[in-house]
Amino acid sequence: MGKFVDLTGQTFDRLKVIKRVPKPNSRKIDGVFWLCECSCESNNTTVVSSGELKSGNTKSCGCLRKEMVSDFNKLTKKRYITYNLLGEYGIGKTLKGEEFYFDLEDYNLIKDYCWHIGNRGYVICTIHLEDNKKHDILFHRIVTKCEEGYEVDHINGKKTRNDNRKYNLRVCVHQQNMCNYTKPKNNTSGVKGVSWDNRHSVWKAYITAKGDRINLGSYSNFDKAVSSRKEAEDIYHGEYKNK
Repeated sequence: MGKFVDLTGQTFDRLKVIKRVPKPNSRKIDGVFWLCECSCESNNTTVVSSGELKSGNTKSCGCLRKEMVSDFNKLTKKRYITYNLLGEYGIGKTLKGEEFYFDLEDYNLIKDYCWHIGNRGYVICTIHLEDNKKHDILFHRIVTKCEEGYEVDHINGKKTRNDNRKYNLRVCVHQQNMCNYTKPKNNTSGVKGVSWDNRHSVWKAYITAKGDRINLGSYSNFDKAVSSRKEAEDIYHGEYKNK
C-alpha cells in the first residue's frame, strides 16, 4: 500500500479539501475520500476520492461541466434536441435526425446537452476546449453515475448503444465489459471464439477469461466446437456473455 498523504487544505482546480471522510455507501471503489468545497457561486460540497482529485478527473461539484456545456451550446447555437416524452420511455432525436432512447426519470439529467451519435454508436456530447482539444461526455455514464475505474456495458450489444434505458445498462469492470464484445473483424467462422486450424484441419474453440486465453479443444465438427464455446461462455462469462 502507498503512503497516506493528507490532502487537507489543498486545492484541486475548483475543489478545496476540507477533511477526510468515510467511504460513502454509494461508492463502489475503495480508496481515501475527502469532503471538498467548490469555489463556485453556490459553494457546494462534494465527496471525492484521492485518485479523482490527483488525476484531475473531478475538478468541481459538477458546475464546471454545466458551464462547459452551456458555453458550447451558446457558441454553436445547437442547444435544442427534439424530445418525445409521451410514451413509456423518452425518445431523443439528434440534429441529424438520429434517435436515441432513455428512461423518463433521467430527462432532467440529459436535457441540456447537445447529443449526437458518435462513430462507435454511442450517444455523446462533444465539448470543444481551448487549444483545439475536445472532450466527449457520454450519455450512458451520466445516467448510470458511473465512477472512475468502471465502464458501462450495453447488455444487448453494440447495436443498441443508442438505447440508454437502464434495463440495457450495467456498470462493470473492463474484463466483464469485454465478455460482451462481438466477434472481431478477422473472424472467419462466424462465431466468436471458434476458428479453423489449417495445419491440423480442425475447428478450435477458445475463450478469454480474466485476461487468460483458455483452449477448449479441437473438433472435426463445427457445431461441436460452437457448442463447447457456448458452454464455456456460461461458465466463464455468466451474465456478461455476448448476446
